[in-house]
Amino acid sequence: MLKNIKKFSSIENLFEFYENEFQVDSKALLNSKLSWALDDNDNMLPKIRFQQDQSTVVKSKNNITFEIQINFIEDLKYHRKTSSRSKELISRACGWKLGCRKLLDLTAGFGVDAIFLAQLGFDVLSLERNPILFIMLNQALDHAKQTQPDNDLWKRLKFQYDDGSNFILKSLNDINYNKQFDVVYYDPMYPHKSKTALPSKEMQFLRSIVGQDEANADVVKLAQRFSKLLTVVKRPILAPLVVNNPSFTLESKLVRFDIYKNKI
Repeated sequence: MLKNIKKFSSIENLFEFYENEFQVDSKALLNSKLSWALDDNDNMLPKIRFQQDQSTVVKSKNNITFEIQINFIEDLKYHRKTSSRSKELISRACGWKLGCRKLLDLTAGFGVDAIFLAQLGFDVLSLERNPILFIMLNQALDHAKQTQPDNDLWKRLKFQYDDGSNFILKSLNDINYNKQFDVVYYDPMYPHKSKTALPSKEMQFLRSIVGQDEANADVVKLAQRFSKLLTVVKRPILAPLVVNNPSFTLESKLVRFDIYKNKI
């Protein structure tokens, strides 16, 4: 039986431990009364501890402490009320009416959009390039599957540890590659609008472990080569285009979807 706390000096070592010990048997992680700590001696990384209740405590380089828990069952932000697929802006943007069903999400973040898209009926593969956030998402998904084993929603959602550009390039260079994803969805981190207004706790946490992760035109252009039908970029309503000349846009009061149709 594992002891109560295990320390690691690098994210790579922590992630290797996670993959070797728990990816094969996800119940072992949820039931192991284990806390993990990332605490490098050089103070170059944020201090991170995975606690037994699935929460993660992070002390960033400026000594701000966050306690974050991803819980797909209990957290209300993962339970949006839906009207219908034909009326929901995000399902319209992602081409439900065009027959789009398989969706690649390049930037999982906290998984909010990925879960909502799965609720709407899309089969979603959501990529997360940060190992800490990926572990948190995977823990939350394992917990959801164990709590609601008969809920088909969890069968339509998968998280994978990878960078979006890297995933696409590997696929394009594979001689057996075929366009299996109808739509690629890209939601880069929103720019911080004001020096005086603090962003949400979740956004501060993301920036403390990921950095800014700003919109990248090269990612969108790669996605256009990769998707079968659509590439969708989510932006704040007044943000500039990441790539010019979208086929069309859909807007709400706060959010804009720039949609790029592939030429078939």
